Amino acid sequence: MEIVARNRAPISLKLIAERANVAPSKAHRYVQSLCVCEFLKQAHKSGSYDLGIGALRIGMAAVNRIDVVNRAGDELSNLGEQLNADVFLSVWSALGPTVVRCERSRNPSLSMIGPGVAFPLFTSATGLIFAAYSAPELLHDAVQHEIEENSELHERRASEVASKYQHAKEKGYVYTSGTLLQGRECVAAPIFSIDDRIIAAVTYVAKCTDADLPDEKRVKLLLDFCRSFSLSKSGYCEQPQSISPIAS
Repeated sequence: MEIVARNRAPISLKLIAERANVAPSKAHRYVQSLCVCEFLKQAHKSGSYDLGIGALRIGMAAVNRIDVVNRAGDELSNLGEQLNADVFLSVWSALGPTVVRCERSRNPSLSMIGPGVAFPLFTSATGLIFAAYSAPELLHDAVQHEIEENSELHERRASEVASKYQHAKEKGYVYTSGTLLQGRECVAAPIFSIDDRIIAAVTYVAKCTDADLPDEKRVKLLLDFCRSFSLSKSGYCEQPQSISPIAS
């Protein structure tokens, strides 16, 4: 892929093999596989290879994610002032949902939260919003690891997790109360990419107004903020997906 991209024009199989320092037969197997995945395409007349539509999708997704995360992060302080709450923006990393930007209110609730802090999938609003909207293949290892590490907790809270997951798919946000600190509510909502997958999550932490329900005005501000930075074609997913990955 890198050899084709650097060439800046269609390139022959012979040159690909030479620059990759592999036999032409081996290079052929690789490029044919990449063509099947649409990462490369082959010109019918010359037989040379060029980048395909799949490579374009990946490149655009990367650009969109970087741009959206930066733009949303730059506006976090304004959101925090409107909410009068701590707010933070998280993305998916090798550690799971991980904070990359954080803005604290005048009376901070969570001094321990900052860039680099990772959240569990099942017991945090941030984790559950990623669980609801991320690709299953992305979540698989993290889900299995968390179940193994906290099997008893997972069994006790399976129905609660399933309920919050369902709520996330229907309403577009997750609400938890007293999970991180007593008397504090956490609400997380997704920022979407063009394919309706989650790019990032924005979460606020504020004093509880009701143990069972979040502050409606705050939730609306959060959802409006996330929608304004989303690139989704159709908005929040209307049809709930199977909850088995986290409820089983």
